[in-house]
Amino acid sequence: MLGAVGDFVTANFGSADWHARDAAIMALAVVLDGPSQARVASLVNSALPPLAGKIAGPERDSSEAVRDSAAWAIGKMYAVLADAVSDKYLPPVVNALNAALDDEARVAAHAAFALHEIARNTPGPDETGRAPLSPMLMPL
Repeated sequence: MLGAVGDFVTANFGSADWHARDAAIMALAVVLDGPSQARVASLVNSALPPLAGKIAGPERDSSEAVRDSAAWAIGKMYAVLADAVSDKYLPPVVNALNAALDDEARVAAHAAFALHEIARNTPGPDETGRAPLSPMLMPL
């Protein structure tokens, strides 16, 4: 099943039709609850940068529904598979979600959900007293 979903996501993520892009993102997020963390770790890590790009920046999607689904999908990734997500993606993802807080209400709500899940599932302060999220959350 994971292979079929991966193929669907790959085929539709960049579609000209926003319905197909939205469906690809939703399928990606929904399938996260089933397979083991080991099976979906590479899928999640390869999806995070393009998902963040759909939310904000030069590749920001023109569809509110797609931006909304992308923010929700990121939140779901951190809620279900936080340990599988590489810390190297935190800056671009948090920056995109921060920018999305100024988007339409439903996009902003899912961006806030995603930021909540990231904060809830990211390690706290280390021996120096700094948490990995500290520098990224200062603009908030």
